[in-house]
Amino acid sequence: MILLVAAAAYPGGAAADEFYGLGGATTSVDRNFGSYSWQLGYTQDLAPHFAASVSYLNEGHLDNHRRDGYAVQFWGRTNLLDDHLTLGAGIGPYLAFDTQTTDGGYANRHSWQALTSVDATWRTDGALIFLIRSNYVAGGPGPDSLSAMVGIGAQFRNDPRNKTVELQRADNEIALMAGQTIVNSLGSSQSAAFGVEYRRVVIPHLEWTVSLLDEGENRQIERDGVASQLWVTQDLYHHRFTIGAGAGAYLDFGHHGGGSRFNGLIGLTGGYRMTPHWGFRAIWDRVVTDYDRDADLLLLGLAYRF
Repeated sequence: MILLVAAAAYPGGAAADEFYGLGGATTSVDRNFGSYSWQLGYTQDLAPHFAASVSYLNEGHLDNHRRDGYAVQFWGRTNLLDDHLTLGAGIGPYLAFDTQTTDGGYANRHSWQALTSVDATWRTDGALIFLIRSNYVAGGPGPDSLSAMVGIGAQFRNDPRNKTVELQRADNEIALMAGQTIVNSLGSSQSAAFGVEYRRVVIPHLEWTVSLLDEGENRQIERDGVASQLWVTQDLYHHRFTIGAGAGAYLDFGHHGGGSRFNGLIGLTGGYRMTPHWGFRAIWDRVVTDYDRDADLLLLGLAYRF
C-alpha cells in the first residue's frame, strides 16, 4: 500500500495540489448493468505535463457486485486557454474490494485491477476547479466497468499575496475520536465506534500512528484492538490542513468467537489546525479481513498537536 500512496506526497517542485470530489453513473461493460459512482481524489504536479494522483473510487452496485477501492495513477496533462483548461489521461493500479452476493449470503473479495481515466479540468482564477472524468476499470475477476462523472474541487498554489500566518510544524499529535463502523455486507450492519490515536512525524511526508480501536457491536462483529499504521502525508495551506493515506496492521482481541487475529488497515486521513496546538482529525479506515468481515471505520475527533 505504501507504493500505492507514495506519489501523493512527492515533495519535488510541485506547482499545484488539487483535492476534489466527483459523482455520476457507472455501467458494467459486459452486462450493461448500471449504477451510481463517486470518487474522492488528490492530484499533485510532479513536472510540467506530468502528475500523480491517489483516489478512492466507489462503483456502486453492479449486478451482485458492490465494488470500491483505492488507486494511484500517473497522468500526462496539457494546459490550454491560458492555463484555465487542463486535459489529462492517467493509468495505474486499483486495489478493489468487492462484496459479492453468493448462494450462502455474501463474500468479501480483494483483487488488483487497472484503472484508466481521461478528464478535463477548468481552473478559475481563485481556488475552485471543476472536473469532468471518465474511468475504465478492467483486468480483474469482477466485471469491467465504465463511468462518467462531474465534480468540484480546490487547488492549492503558492501565492505570495497570501498573508495567512504559517503555523510551526508539530511532530506529535494525540486525538480522541468517535464515529461509526459499517460492515461491508449486504445489510451494511452498523455500530458506534471509538478510537484513541498517537501520531508522530517520522520524516517530512511520513507519519506513524499507534491507536486503540473499538468498532462496537452489531449483528456481524464485536471487534476491538490495537493498530499501527504508516501514513504518507502532505501539509497544505501553511500547515493548517493535512491529508494523507496509509496502511498497517490491526490486532483484533478476539470477540468474534475465535482467538486474536491480525487484520489489515488501509486508510485516508485529514486534519485541520485551528490554533498551533488544537484542531480536528478525521480518519476513514478500511478493515481488511480474510473471513468476510471487512468494514469501514469512520472516526472524527479533537486533536492536540505538540
